Amino acid sequence: MKRKIFIGLVLSIGIAFGLFFWLRFSENTENTVSNIPSQKSLSEEARENLANINIEDFKTLSYKKDLLTWKLVSKKAAVYEEKNLTKVLSVDLIFFNEDQEPTSFVLTDEAVIENDTRNITMKKNVRIKNTKGTSIKGQLFYWNNNLEQLSSEKEVELTKSNGFKIVGTGFSTDKNLESIHFDSQVSGTLNAESDLEEDFFNVEFDK
Repeated sequence: MKRKIFIGLVLSIGIAFGLFFWLRFSENTENTVSNIPSQKSLSEEARENLANINIEDFKTLSYKKDLLTWKLVSKKAAVYEEKNLTKVLSVDLIFFNEDQEPTSFVLTDEAVIENDTRNITMKKNVRIKNTKGTSIKGQLFYWNNNLEQLSSEKEVELTKSNGFKIVGTGFSTDKNLESIHFDSQVSGTLNAESDLEEDFFNVEFDK
């Protein structure tokens, strides 16, 4: 009889300890699960930062009223459908006039194309030159496709074929690099062959 009572006590104690540890394990598991971000939020964030399409030797054209306005080629492109953007590397960009002739050429390390507006942000070692020998360079330029205007809030260096050179900020110009505007103070250099009146005629400054 005593042996049966002893066995019953051992079983009761064992069951009690088993229930205690089971309850503690369940509580910790619930707390752990509740601290894990939802799979949905993680997948949405990953999807936004993950390119949907990767392309080698990428090319895209832009038209207005059936006329080619610019052509862009790059070594690599990544299309982000969620952000409606295309990021391109090692970029060559050519602008065309109404006669479909090239007017200016752009080289840049990186660019981002807005797929809907066709606006372009160019950054890192941007160099732009027109067919008349005028060149500009800087680290950041923005192309407004609707206005057909290039602009930059960063420092820009402008050089003309005769040696006329100025550096300033608040820069804007047309795609031909002919109508040039600076909205801040600039510094410049002239050589003996520079024609001051001719060069300043096409460069505007805000006072």
